[in-house]
Amino acid sequence: MLEPVRESAHGDVGARDHLRAHPSLVVEVDCTGTGDPHDVDTPRDLPRPAD
Repeated sequence: MLEPVRESAHGDVGARDHLRAHPSLVVEVDCTGTGDPHDVDTPRDLPRPAD
């Protein structure tokens, strides 16, 4: 089951194409108020402390 996902997951796309092709595998989880919408890819993207 995981092998097709692993084969299709790459870069910033991840398993997006596999999940679009298999919508029955997707379960929506309400995460309202649990996180930060900012994307962090590198240490430079992290918030800086106030001076």
